[in-house]
Amino acid sequence: MPDPLKVPVELTDRVRDALRTTGQTQSAVARSTGINRGQFSRFLSGEVRLGPEKLRALADHLHLERGWVLRMAGFPEEGPEITLSQAVLTPQAPMRLEVFSDGRFYDSALFLWTLCELQPLLPLGITCVPRHVNWSEVPDRIARADLAIGFYNRKVKKKGLENIGYWTDLTIYRGYALIGRRIKGLLLSPPTKYLEELRKKRGELKILTIAADTLWQLQNPLPPGIITESTVIQIEPDADRALMRFAKEGEADLFVGGLPQRLKARELGLEEVINSRNNPLLFSLNSLVFAKSTLDTPRGEPLLGAVSSVWFRSVQQLRSSTTFREAAVSAIPEMLNRLGVADHSIDQKGLDEVLPGPLGGEEYEIFPESPTDLLDAYNSILLAILTSPQVAGAAGELHHAVAQHLARIMGQDTDQPVFRIAM
Repeated sequence: MPDPLKVPVELTDRVRDALRTTGQTQSAVARSTGINRGQFSRFLSGEVRLGPEKLRALADHLHLERGWVLRMAGFPEEGPEITLSQAVLTPQAPMRLEVFSDGRFYDSALFLWTLCELQPLLPLGITCVPRHVNWSEVPDRIARADLAIGFYNRKVKKKGLENIGYWTDLTIYRGYALIGRRIKGLLLSPPTKYLEELRKKRGELKILTIAADTLWQLQNPLPPGIITESTVIQIEPDADRALMRFAKEGEADLFVGGLPQRLKARELGLEEVINSRNNPLLFSLNSLVFAKSTLDTPRGEPLLGAVSSVWFRSVQQLRSSTTFREAAVSAIPEMLNRLGVADHSIDQKGLDEVLPGPLGGEEYEIFPESPTDLLDAYNSILLAILTSPQVAGAAGELHHAVAQHLARIMGQDTDQPVFRIAM
């Protein structure tokens, strides 16, 4: 607990950062929150404390987490929080930990919110600093940092970056789906038949994708026939624009985007041809990755252990605490707007559908509460693959293809594209 007679420097630094981010002056904030301008200036200098009502108004105006602001100022706690036993890591000299991910995805937005908004490592002297970057840039940005972590696909192991390591998996993502249109005379099920008939009508199939992880997932060997040498891949990195090109402008025959676009496609009346229900190989592993130079600090591995503990604790609270879950659902879009993530599709409706809750909610992504849960989830997926209609009783050649694809998911193999990319 902070000294009640002082204004913690972590609090004033956070408020100053918010002022810079929002481009507001001290005078403008003081006027909008009803705080005396001189008092606000002395507060930022650490000379004068503010009362709880003024702190609430300040937090709301600057889009800071109320509970954290009040807690740092020494007032009774309110709102969501995650605490760690100090046995995990003892407080030392203050340090800033950069947290990289792409906030335009539900899971990575939750990761940024948990660490950088709730600041659960702050009692240990560690301030988490959010760094929103494009998904494909996450590994390179972490590799160039001295003290950094990130939420990224396990396949980062294959990138060969010298200063980046993989610590543990955090979620099993199952949000991939091959989206199609209803076409008169074609049945969507079974998917293999739909693709065969669609190819007869179109000749060569054109698939519009956002690239990134969706591109290599298209090489999935179940069911056969998704990709052939004549398949043309059209890439549109802007996920929302890609969906509009497919849904509104009629481009391509099939579409693969991110989970926000998958949910939006349903609203637009598009159909899912293939997803994890009929193709259990459609999954990937999202993991805690880190700059290896982090291990050179005195905290090193205990810090990474603390971060993974915070993540699992947050999943537990999403399922057990309605208050915590409601806070996450409402605060994450606000956080993204404050970070300047202008081109995201994350909203409260989508978060409520995707994030884990008391009733489960793991159609699109498995959020384990512990390493044991993670192992159980691996085993469940492997069993689903082995007993799937496509694999059960199949020839050894298909078994080999499945094993190769699993190796890619684990970051243990190189991709061999068999399709053409339209330029």
